[in-house]
Amino acid sequence: RYTKTLIFCFDRDAAGLNAAKRGMTIARAQNFDVRAIIMSEDVKDPDDLVQKNPEAWAQLAKHSVPVMEYLIERTLAGKNLTKVDDKRAIAKELLPFIQEIKDVVEQEHWLQVVGNLLAVEPATLRTSIRQTETKNKSNTNRVQEVKKPAVPAKHTKEEGIVTLLLGVLINNAQTLGGYLQELSIDASLQGLERELYNQARDLYTGAQNTPDQTLFSRLRDHFDAHDREDLKQLLIKLSLLADRTFSQLSPAQVEDQVKTLCALLGHSESQRKRKIIATKIRQAEQLGDQEAVQKLLSELSQ
Repeated sequence: RYTKTLIFCFDRDAAGLNAAKRGMTIARAQNFDVRAIIMSEDVKDPDDLVQKNPEAWAQLAKHSVPVMEYLIERTLAGKNLTKVDDKRAIAKELLPFIQEIKDVVEQEHWLQVVGNLLAVEPATLRTSIRQTETKNKSNTNRVQEVKKPAVPAKHTKEEGIVTLLLGVLINNAQTLGGYLQELSIDASLQGLERELYNQARDLYTGAQNTPDQTLFSRLRDHFDAHDREDLKQLLIKLSLLADRTFSQLSPAQVEDQVKTLCALLGHSESQRKRKIIATKIRQAEQLGDQEAVQKLLSELSQ
C-alpha cells in the first residue's frame, strides 16, 4: 500500500538465489517494480556488510538494479558461454522470468540482452516463450475441464478486522477478554467464524473462573469433546495469525491496537447502517411517504 517499488538484497549462496526467484515472481504478480542490490563476491550476506561497512551498504542501496540484471548475473556465474549445454541451461533458467514481465518494452529489452549473451536472435527466444505460453494455457484448460477448483471466499475489510481481533482476544483473554462483549459483528462474520466468536464469548466467563486454563485451551478442549475439528483448526489459525501480527508488541501496545481495531470496526458498522437508512429514505420518497422519511432522517441523525 505504501510503495510501487521493492528492492531486494539476497545472500550470495544458492538459498539466496532461490529466494530471489520466489520473491521476484510474487512481487511481479502484485505489479511491483522489482529491483535488487548486488553485493561483491567477498560479502557473505547483507547483515555482514551492514555490520562491517555501513557506508558501503548505503551506497549499494542507492544504486539498485533491475532484478533481471541481478538474476542474469547470478545465472551466468560459473557458466561457459561457448558451451551449448551451458547456454541451454541459461536460457531454461532465464526465459520463464522474462515471460513473467508484463511490460512489452521491458520484456523486449531483456530478450535482447539474453539473446546477445547467448548469440541467439531475440526472435528465436520470443518464439520459445510463446510456445511455452501456449503449452501452459493448453495444460491449464485441460485441468479445468477435469475439475474446476473452488474459488476461496474473499474476506471483506470488516471480516479481516474481526477475525484478527478474535484471535488476539482469545490469546489474551485474561487481560483483554472484556472486548469480546463489545465487538460489532452483526454483518461482519458468517459461518464458522461467527460460531467461533459465539463459543468464545460464552466460554469467556468460565475462563475467568479458571485462571489456570486459558480461553484458548478451554475452546480447544471443548471442540475436541464435541468432535468439531473444523472449529478447532479455525481457532488455531486465528491464534497463529494474531501471534504473528502482535508478537513484537508489549501488552500495552497490543491493547492500544485492539482499541484502534474496535474503533475501526465500529466506524464501518456505523457507515453500513447509514447506507441502509439512506436506501430506505430513497424508497420512502419514491412512495411519497413523508412520515417515514422524517422518521428515518431522525434515525440517521442519531
